[in-house]
Amino acid sequence: MNGKNLLTGLSYIDQTYIAESEGVAAEKTQGKKILHRPFLIAAIVALMLLLMGCAAAIVLHLDSFRLGEEIYVENMRYREDGSKIPETEKVKQYISMAGMEESKNYQADREWFEFTQSYDPDRSLWKASEGFEKPAQYNDYLAYTQEMLDKIDEICEKYDLKLVGDVAIFQQGDGDVFAQMLGIHSIVKADSAMEAVFGAARAAECGNFNASYNVTLVNPETGQEYSFMLVYDYRDKAYFSGRYLIIGDGEAVQQWTCTLPDGTEALIVSDKGGDAYILYERQDASINITIRNVGWNWDSPGEVMSREDMNWIAQSLDYSLKPNLVENIPELQAKLEEMYQARELMPVDPAEEAERMRLYEENEQKDNYADLICRMRDNEAYFIEHCNLAYENFWETMEYTLLDVTGDGAEELILGREGHIYDIWTIRDGKTAGLAGSYYEGYLCEGNIYEDYVFRDGMPYHWYLKLESDGTFKMLMGVEYDASGGRWLMQDYEAGTGWQTISEEQAEEIIASFVRIPLEMKSVQEFPLK
Repeated sequence: MNGKNLLTGLSYIDQTYIAESEGVAAEKTQGKKILHRPFLIAAIVALMLLLMGCAAAIVLHLDSFRLGEEIYVENMRYREDGSKIPETEKVKQYISMAGMEESKNYQADREWFEFTQSYDPDRSLWKASEGFEKPAQYNDYLAYTQEMLDKIDEICEKYDLKLVGDVAIFQQGDGDVFAQMLGIHSIVKADSAMEAVFGAARAAECGNFNASYNVTLVNPETGQEYSFMLVYDYRDKAYFSGRYLIIGDGEAVQQWTCTLPDGTEALIVSDKGGDAYILYERQDASINITIRNVGWNWDSPGEVMSREDMNWIAQSLDYSLKPNLVENIPELQAKLEEMYQARELMPVDPAEEAERMRLYEENEQKDNYADLICRMRDNEAYFIEHCNLAYENFWETMEYTLLDVTGDGAEELILGREGHIYDIWTIRDGKTAGLAGSYYEGYLCEGNIYEDYVFRDGMPYHWYLKLESDGTFKMLMGVEYDASGGRWLMQDYEAGTGWQTISEEQAEEIIASFVRIPLEMKSVQEFPLK
């Protein structure tokens, strides 16, 4: 697996699981209004769905899956030129993961959703719930009082649904156990253009699972390669789900239907926030796919997938999966924990460590910068995987300059493109060694200070570190804008302070105090090689 596929292992958890972990499931947002208007935005999404076993096609809309809406205000964000995007009122959509309107699964989810929206508005019960122990069969539900458990029982009895049962957590490295226990060895078809590597999962006794995969797609027609995270969620309709998808900008989504090879259709929804969703209905189960960072990206609109690419994803997935029941979850979880601890304590394989060191010395420890550049040119794949994704197309596009950035009188090799620094190399103990770098944008500032700058989703991040004369560095300060809280934050590493809220004026003063130095760079092909 190369650097493009290295994604966070436990980011599989869907939005409602995240809400549970942060303790916000019971929070009713004050000053916001939950709407229940069935046909308010019927034109957002339409779905042509052939139910398995049925002869007639049924026309559906996203309204058929929508549990409710929430009007909220998205905080101010920045554009890359420093100008501001003011606060914007948006509509958040809550989408059932268990089925369409009129089905008992949808009705059960709708009743639970409305109950939780009005329950514990000031979160006082949540705050007082520490130590509350719910029986294992309720572990998959966002419940923290006996009253909530009673409501779940009431819903199950009313709609003739069963509890999903206890839950097991599979972490990165548990893929073989997950496949063996659930009988799910792959979520993609054998002849597909995608490769999926298990990341992590959450599985209930009934077989319902929510699993993440690190996926690589190569478009068979264009040859374009994409790497992204995909979350596959399976819901058996014999059980009460109580979960939902959240579309953060429900009035700005794009939607279309994709005809699959077997003639059935899936709905694809592209969220303006950069994610996409695939909804697929079977008689016995609902399958919901979340694809991270493939939709409309307002930072780099030219780097996102096309509809055709997303269609390839939809057509490559296997929707016929039927997971096994998961038995003896306490015993299974204990086994998984033992495996995790064993991996943590497992001694390094001497042969693997020797090979790692051999590759490191062969590629990164050279006698001079000329030999290092030659190695980067001849073994680009190593540097992409082990050093920086920015080494892709190194010989054709990378630029360089030489400059003493540590104050020891010797020049460092600075690599980058279009005035941005991606990597700085120095000579340490007679051999080349990496000093500092960033996949995003790096800048050299006055006083031998390196700035690592990231701009994502309207939020600028600045980290400053001092380049030392011994070929090392130390962190100085971090300044960043948090759009979720609408605030600027600062951390002073030298003073040992944690993250603190500061004003926009203070942030601007700190950023302005680090003066960037313009660099004149040349193509690496012009470097004097031996």
